Amino acid sequence: MDDKDLDTMIAEVRANSRLFDGSHVERDAPISNMRLAEIESTRGITLPSQYRRFLLLYGAGDFLYGTVYSADPDSGWSLWKESQYLKGVGETLLPFSDNGCGDYLVFKIADGVCSDRVYWADHERAYELTESDYADFNTFVANAALRS
Repeated sequence: MDDKDLDTMIAEVRANSRLFDGSHVERDAPISNMRLAEIESTRGITLPSQYRRFLLLYGAGDFLYGTVYSADPDSGWSLWKESQYLKGVGETLLPFSDNGCGDYLVFKIADGVCSDRVYWADHERAYELTESDYADFNTFVANAALRS
């Protein structure tokens, strides 16, 4: 799913669901481009463009039926804090969401660059990475976070 289609979907959900926004929703404000660049430089990683764009436009936190972690270690939704059981965070993988049962959706990292492809890290398999149903971050948001 491309960025324009995702933005359209989010706008439609936002307009038609009282569950998307409101005082009951816990979500960070969008992060600044400067802060994201600082995090990428400090951590020595390049975030996937779709994930990066999402954090810049929408922030991190609750998104209807899913959660999106923040790359910002100071966020209440920090991926660095939320993934304490995973080995290799920031080196070989970068988690951006979970299923609430100890399993994570992650990007693989190779030479400091995060994959666009989304992988599954299942606690019952000692967090071995396997293919997920999501080709990329936007597909995850559209098919998991915005749909029940």
